[in-house]
Amino acid sequence: LSSSYAEFETNGFFYNECDSSLSKAQITLKAIADVSAKSDVNVNLLTHLEYARVKFLVKSGKTFGESKKQAERDLLKVFAISSELANPEHISITDNNNNASILLAISSVMLYNKSEAEFSEFISKFSADFEQDGTIDDTNVRKEIKDGQKNCHPKRIANAMKRFYAEKGSNIEVNDFSAYIDFNGDGIINSEDEDKE
Repeated sequence: LSSSYAEFETNGFFYNECDSSLSKAQITLKAIADVSAKSDVNVNLLTHLEYARVKFLVKSGKTFGESKKQAERDLLKVFAISSELANPEHISITDNNNNASILLAISSVMLYNKSEAEFSEFISKFSADFEQDGTIDDTNVRKEIKDGQKNCHPKRIANAMKRFYAEKGSNIEVNDFSAYIDFNGDGIINSEDEDKE
């Protein structure tokens, strides 16, 4: 590569955490990463949701590193998550650590009650809204996120994931990611919320 920065695009079927099955249709996800010291890049929902925001910030004059960190903070803030995040392109949903829990939490919220076509349209709307100011202003997108948070079932999803992967010959561990869900929609994730009702 002539540059240490690369854009990735992948198209394919995916594991749907909400109904514990492989998708019936393919989706496209993107990533942008500094590959100067990396040989592997994971393309996932986090890399896709931050993609347009990172590019916008770079065009606005920030360094690539500054843009990535800001986009990641902005993205987590949308979901009321205050934790620091490792580079999303290093995260796999089966890593069984806090980063994987954050990816699983956001993915489960975003996928709730959506077909593949609806999911693709939803993440496209999210990305377009998120790109310039790092917030979600579209009331319909915000409502969809709140619905996903309210109806998320982390323990059931984690158990179903373990069964699914076991049937495919892989034994995995999945953290209970409920700490990273704002179930009641008050802008505070469960692990930090005194009012959990």
